[in-house]
Amino acid sequence: MTGGGCGVINGAMILSSIGDVSRFAESSKLLAFASLDPAVLHSVNFSACSNRMSKRGSSTLRYTLMNAAHNVQLNNATFGAYYDSKAAQGKSYYCALGHTAQKLVRVIFKLLSRNVAFNLPLNPVIRLSASSSWPACFACASSAIPSLFSLDFS
Repeated sequence: MTGGGCGVINGAMILSSIGDVSRFAESSKLLAFASLDPAVLHSVNFSACSNRMSKRGSSTLRYTLMNAAHNVQLNNATFGAYYDSKAAQGKSYYCALGHTAQKLVRVIFKLLSRNVAFNLPLNPVIRLSASSSWPACFACASSAIPSLFSLDFS
C-alpha cells in the first residue's frame, strides 16, 4: 500500500489493526470498527442536529487514524483541500480532522479491497490556517516522506 504522507509506523499500526479487509462489507463498517462513525442521538420527539464520534470500536485504530489524518492533510494536497473545506465551514480543528480521518478510512478501504496503489503525488504546500495567519505546515520536513504506507509484506 503506498500513498502520501503517513509514515511507516502509522501504516503498520493501521494495517495490523484492520487485518483482513474482506471482513468488512463496505467502508462504513470499517468506519464503525475504527470508531470514527457518528453516534446517532434521537428519540421519538428529538433528533440531534450535530453528532459526536461513537468511540465504540478500536481506540488504538482511532488514535492512529487521527494521527495519520493530521500528517496526510499536511502533506497531500487532496486531503489538505478537504481539511481546509471543512475548516472553512466553521468546523473546529478536531472536527475537521475527524472528517479527514473518515475520508482516509474510505480511501484505505478502497485501496485494500481493490489491491491498488495510492497514486496521488505528495504535494506539500504551505497553507494558512483559517483561524490564524501562521502557516499550518512547513514543506521542508515533509519532502523526505516517500509514501503513505511504504510496507511490503511479500
